[in-house]
Amino acid sequence: MEGEGKISEPTQGIDWKAVAEWESLKGWVNDQEEEPLGSLPESVANTEDATLQFVPTIPRLASDMQALKALFQGEGPLVREVRCRSSTNFYYGFGDASGTSFGSSFEKDQCIEFEFGQWCTESSEQSSNWRELKNVVEAVRGFVEKHDLYGAEIFIFTDNTTAEGAFWKGITPSRRLFNLVLELREL
Repeated sequence: MEGEGKISEPTQGIDWKAVAEWESLKGWVNDQEEEPLGSLPESVANTEDATLQFVPTIPRLASDMQALKALFQGEGPLVREVRCRSSTNFYYGFGDASGTSFGSSFEKDQCIEFEFGQWCTESSEQSSNWRELKNVVEAVRGFVEKHDLYGAEIFIFTDNTTAEGAFWKGITPSRRLFNLVLELREL
């Protein structure tokens, strides 16, 4: 059936390195979400099990590859120390946004720093989930940049479960929220 994907048993003899190279290189060359990625490499297409030819790519593959590239940039995997031999500081804050206003606060060195304001017309017309997560991103970015706290442990609390879930899951169906998640993870 045309356009329908198949799932098969694990395939032996597939040159998976060629598949990975094809998906990444061909996707980056095209660099367009709507543009087809072309055909499979001969080493894969000429195998007995050609089910890979019938698995359609989704339109957002290129943007998802760009997101993965941003998340996995660097020489090696991100190192997170679990049982450190020395102590460190951590910071916490609160963020909230409404239809027309936003605000956030952080505690550092026994002082409370806060920021508040009103959304411009364009931002106030966005979804409440976007406003909540945007407020968190901007608040954390401002606090980190002001105090040069890159890599510090920062806890920020929000009353919006969608914003919290999008960050912890690392994915959301909303492209606008997903871009904010990426911004927050890069800090």
